[in-house]
Formats: sequence, structure tokens, C-alpha cells
Amino acid sequence: MADRYFSPQRIADDASTVELTGGDAHHLSRVMRAQVGDSIVLFDGSGTEFDCRITAIAKRSVTLAVENRRHVDREASCRVVLASAIPKGDREHFLIEKAVELGAACFIPLLTTRSVVKPKIERLERFVIEASKQCGRTRLMEIVPPMDWNTWLHSPLRPAVCLIAHPRERLELPDDIWTTPEAAARSVCDDSPQAVGVCVGPEGGFTDAEVQAAIEAGCRPVDLGRRILRIETAALALLARVIRD
Repeated sequence: MADRYFSPQRIADDASTVELTGGDAHHLSRVMRAQVGDSIVLFDGSGTEFDCRITAIAKRSVTLAVENRRHVDREASCRVVLASAIPKGDREHFLIEKAVELGAACFIPLLTTRSVVKPKIERLERFVIEASKQCGRTRLMEIVPPMDWNTWLHSPLRPAVCLIAHPRERLELPDDIWTTPEAAARSVCDDSPQAVGVCVGPEGGFTDAEVQAAIEAGCRPVDLGRRILRIETAALALLARVIRD
């Protein structure tokens, strides 16, 4: 596969040339030392890939001739919305990168009682673009502005089937309240593509009150085992078990 680059502007259906600017133009011309005549693959987040050939290189832009375009669907058949607290440091980048690779459709930064890190949306969006270039996705995982816990529970963005990661030993609940990621995925994805929500709390976990509020709102708790997982580990473990393609 040729190197992939991202156009932040939607490319018109009848466009024969594209001017690439910004960071990708700099990377292509100054870092990769591309030459006129070289071929690249361009995508704009619309689900289409464009085979392009470089026709001109300027100081701040690269001009491309569009030689072919094709619709490419590399999205998961089941839409998964990940609502998670943000981990500290480089683990934030790791979480977003791997969520993109696994196929999450939407990411919502959660602000809970024990949250520490306040997300920067533009930073998260940059992580999404870079991960999409690498993994071949042609649609970007959506980044939604941060929501507090109660807002998320009653948001129209929250799927009807919604899982909340929580250790079983921390809160006594009837056995029939608990579920598994696989059961949730089967309930919405086998017959017709719908959506599953996946919720992961901050370091220290959700409070008992937050878990109870989630259950009252229709969420189902999921126990990920006897070991305590970091935010990004829990999120990716859930995604990998819900997304099956």
C-alpha cells in the first residue's frame, strides 16, 4: 500500500486535482522527500480513497492529480461508542490510537467524580487522524466534546445497549444484572447493525453512586476479571470483545 495522507477538506466527486497543505504537505515534501511523479493514497474521512500522483511541490503545499477513486468500507459492522475517562500522559495517545485500530466509531471523554485529566479535543483529533492513516480506515472516529457522567447517561448519543466496566467484588448486585461483552454484541449485531456503548471510568473506578445511576438508566455492568486494569487496558479489552470484525 502506498503512503496514506489525510485531506481535512472534503474532496469533490468531480475533482481532478487536490492541493495538500499543512502538516501532511510538510511531511510529504520535507520529511519523506517526495518527488514530482510519486504516487500516494489520499483520504478525506468520507469513506473514499484517492490514488494520487504528485504534479507540483511548493514551499507550503503539494499539488496532486487524482487518478482513481474508490469507496472503501473498513468500518466495524456494529457501531461501538466508547465513553471513557482520559488516562494520564502518553497513555491517552495509546488509548485513542488503539480504539481507532479496533474500529470504535465514536469516542466521548467522560468527566466523572474521580476524573483527573481534562481532555483537549484538538489533540485527540490529531491522534485519530494519525492512527487512521496507519490502519487504513477511511472514516474518522468521531471525537465528541467531554460529557459529565449524568449527561452521558441521558444523552441521545448513548446507545440503548450500554456496558459499564466495574469489578463485581466492589458492588453487590443481582447476578442477572451482569452481562458479558459478547452477549451484548450478539444482542444488537447478529440480526441488524445497531450500536453498543462501552463505558470505562477513571483511575479508582466509578463511584457506587455512578454505577447505580448507570444501572437505573439501563446500562449493564461487566466484570473484566480478578485483576485491576488501567483505563486504556479495560477500554481496549472491552472493544476487542465487542467488535468482531
